[in-house]
Formats: sequence, structure tokens, C-alpha cells
Amino acid sequence: MNEDPTPGKTTDTAKAYNAAKEAAKTEITAALAVINDDNATPEQVSAALEKVNAKKTALQQAKDGLIEAATAEEKKLNYKQMQIH
Repeated sequence: MNEDPTPGKTTDTAKAYNAAKEAAKTEITAALAVINDDNATPEQVSAALEKVNAKKTALQQAKDGLIEAATAEEKKLNYKQMQIH
């Protein structure tokens, strides 16, 4: 099972990743319905797979875009540095 890559990441990038993950899951479910449809044409199956691949790419981009969140210590240090200047 894939480990959740979002702990310790910024809220915004974690939200983007989770949204991309949910979109990919939804597209996979839709593609499976097409694949399991005995009346689906090869074109419909191909189109469904293309959509899954696009969501997979978007998910990987969101994963690659995850940014480490600043630790409490880093925030404290930055705050102190702002007070000095």
C-alpha cells in the first residue's frame, strides 16, 4: 500500500495532492465501469484509460509539488530574525 506523503507538508500542497488523489480514484472507478461494460467499444475503453492516465499524471505532479511545512522551531527563528531587523 502506498504511504501517505502529506504529513509534514504545507496545508495548501497537501490539499492539492488529496484533491488530485480523489479525482484519480473517481476516474478509475468510472474507467472500471466502462471496462466492465460488455457493450463498451474499444474507443470508449481507450478514452477511459486516457482519462485515468491524465489523472495519474496530475496526481504525480501534485505529489512532486508537495512542500515541507516549516517546523515550529523554524517559525520561531524566523520571527526572532524579523524582530532584530
